[in-house]
Amino acid sequence: GALWCIVDDNIERQKDSLSSGAIDAVVCTFIMHPAATATLTNACGVFSNLSGAAPLAEAIANAQGVSVIADAVRNNVGAISFLEVACLTLRNIVTIHPTYADEASLAISPILEAMRKHIDATNFHKEACSLLWVLAAESESCHSKIVALDGISVLVLSLEANRHDPEFEEAAKGAFYAISSEH
Repeated sequence: GALWCIVDDNIERQKDSLSSGAIDAVVCTFIMHPAATATLTNACGVFSNLSGAAPLAEAIANAQGVSVIADAVRNNVGAISFLEVACLTLRNIVTIHPTYADEASLAISPILEAMRKHIDATNFHKEACSLLWVLAAESESCHSKIVALDGISVLVLSLEANRHDPEFEEAAKGAFYAISSEH
């Protein structure tokens, strides 16, 4: 909770927090509390806020943020609130810095598994679809992995179950087109 002080609309204050080791502290939180989903959700919430700005997204990625988030996703498949924020954070980073798509790909299998198990979690599905869309569009290996893991059928099930939400539908259709197209 104390790290929420760096969640601020002022980019300069956020950058100042970087020089104070805030990102490293959040990364340590992921490492020290790998199964504490409430803590992981809060830590990832900090990263999701920061990752919308290019220099901060790069700082998170350079501090091994992408790999610790992907690892936490693999170990917490049932924590839907955490997975939702993790998808948002990974999407932000990969959108700004596509070179981290392959590192984020470690989260693809557990994300698809969680989508299958929690078909009615619309907000999670929206963020998961947005992440899959970016990963498939930015990386041939991510695209291939999603296809190999039967991601298209998961998206079809997701669309059928959650089509009542227009924001979800946009994300799901974007993911579907990115995954179903040839790279």
